[in-house]
Amino acid sequence: MKQVIYLFAVIILFWHCENTNDPDDPDIKRDKEILILEDDGTQDSIAQILSDFGFKVELGGPYWEYTGENIERYRVIIFLNGVEWVQVMSDTVQTKIREFVQNGGTLFSTEWISWSGATNQILNDILPVIYGGSWDIGSEMYYMDKSHPITAGLPDSFQVSSDWSFSETHLRATMDNQAETIITGSRSNAAVAVGVYEKGIVIHWNMGGHYSGDEIWSSNVRMLLANIVQFGFDRATQ
Repeated sequence: MKQVIYLFAVIILFWHCENTNDPDDPDIKRDKEILILEDDGTQDSIAQILSDFGFKVELGGPYWEYTGENIERYRVIIFLNGVEWVQVMSDTVQTKIREFVQNGGTLFSTEWISWSGATNQILNDILPVIYGGSWDIGSEMYYMDKSHPITAGLPDSFQVSSDWSFSETHLRATMDNQAETIITGSRSNAAVAVGVYEKGIVIHWNMGGHYSGDEIWSSNVRMLLANIVQFGFDRATQ
């Protein structure tokens, strides 16, 4: 009888451990979300696209008002600043996000952070790219540089919308950040790049969101967005 009671107790303990949703348990990842820091325009389409792909996303309000509260809940932080790009995130919050990446999280940044990097310098310093000195609006070709989870399911090359906005970016390749270009833009150079920052990664896509228009979400661009987030989610240990 004692053996039966002991076995039952072990089963209950095992069930509890497997089903706990304690957010402080570092081994529990399934309930962690993707945080979108808003730029006053692009977040709505991105949130809808990612939800359609099955991701659990949370809108975190304008990026310049984000406080870093409960940052440990997330595996991926998406920093949008395509529409409203002149606002400044406080140094304190930038440091929190940098520490989030240091500890194993993924930061996914978009334009115009590399262009306006002087106003968000703490995060700009960990990007895998540097601003190349120019920006533009209009269509360009994307070329897949290598076989990578970010390019999965995409053609070897495809054209983006004429409403596309972007800055020219170049890879910031050092021994420490192990940066690599995943996709090259015919006009924007390092269009999608990935770099390492201690335990985490930073993915930068030099896409300006809805800065110049709304018709940017072709099927290939939607797939690219989902692939970036999936790779960032899978890679994160936060």
